[in-house]
Amino acid sequence: MRYYLFLLVLVLNFYGCRSKEGTENKYSITVIADGFPEGTNVSLLISGKNSNFKNNTKIKNGKGLLTGTFESFEIGYINVEGVDEELAMVIEPENIDIYLNNNSLSESIVKGGINNDKFKLYNDGLKSLFYEYENLQNQNNTIEIENKIVDVQKQYYDYDFNFLSNNYESDFALILIEEITNNSSSDVYFISDIIKKIPTVVIGNPINKNRVEVIDGNLRKLLNKTTLNIGDMAPNFSAPDADGKLITLKEILGTVTILDFWASWCYPCRLENPNYVNIYNRYKNMGLVIIGVALERDNQKKQWIKAIKDDKLTWYNVSNLKFWDDPIARLYEIDAIPATFLIDNNGSIIAKNLKGVDLEKKIKSLLSEK
Repeated sequence: MRYYLFLLVLVLNFYGCRSKEGTENKYSITVIADGFPEGTNVSLLISGKNSNFKNNTKIKNGKGLLTGTFESFEIGYINVEGVDEELAMVIEPENIDIYLNNNSLSESIVKGGINNDKFKLYNDGLKSLFYEYENLQNQNNTIEIENKIVDVQKQYYDYDFNFLSNNYESDFALILIEEITNNSSSDVYFISDIIKKIPTVVIGNPINKNRVEVIDGNLRKLLNKTTLNIGDMAPNFSAPDADGKLITLKEILGTVTILDFWASWCYPCRLENPNYVNIYNRYKNMGLVIIGVALERDNQKKQWIKAIKDDKLTWYNVSNLKFWDDPIARLYEIDAIPATFLIDNNGSIIAKNLKGVDLEKKIKSLLSEK
């Protein structure tokens, strides 16, 4: 750990010695939109800790162009007028071509830049796990299938760390590390080992200065973290469901309540949803209650409602549509999703961040004791 601190001090000093003069970081994104009407509005939204802006273009002769400058590598979101989905990509100083898929925006093709290549590799791996898990959930429940489900869940839990172990040489690795270190349960020592492997040309790139500083701050906080603990009272809250009705935690507590922080855009969350559905259907008549708090943006309500329907989430679902600024997420110190709390009928936290088989075992033990 001392090595990690020494490394980042060197890097931050290196930034401080560099001239602030230099060329701006420019991006150029050509949108190829075959099959979309002329004049369709396409927007690029950046909503990160290091950059925040929106850019727009209109489709003309089947194409549109998004250009501008940016301060830091970020995940950007392409939104198309009249389409509920959005397409995620990495903003980087490359000429990028996006071939929009008019049947499924999320299946569009992004070409250009090593970071977008790594981002695609990362997402493809998650999607593969998601589809494999979904397929197993739809098969007859046998010991063999249960063992396969456990194996897929383990791959999912270890996915970010395994990915970084083999893909640490790009700027996208730093984006991922920042997201991981936002999670209060992150493995500080693993992350410090990965940081040692990142090439100096990446970690010392001035474009990454803000992100490296954020990671440094996150790791320092993790070494001295304070958070809600087992035995603490779960903070009460009220939030609107999809119909605008206010749902209050203390009024809907069951014998055991799962408080689940998730989002429609979060692949790991969606991967876990079939497990929640199975657990809920098995134990709801024994006093299990689930309330899902979705961290959606203000323009994602339709997407959120569709995910609830598609994933068959028949329990309480609420969202303030404020993304990471959701007041409930702040109340519970949520910095990464999925995140879960188990709460007893008195409102006390009895477990945190259990998933898969571990979650079901805990629910079974708690309800069988009643």
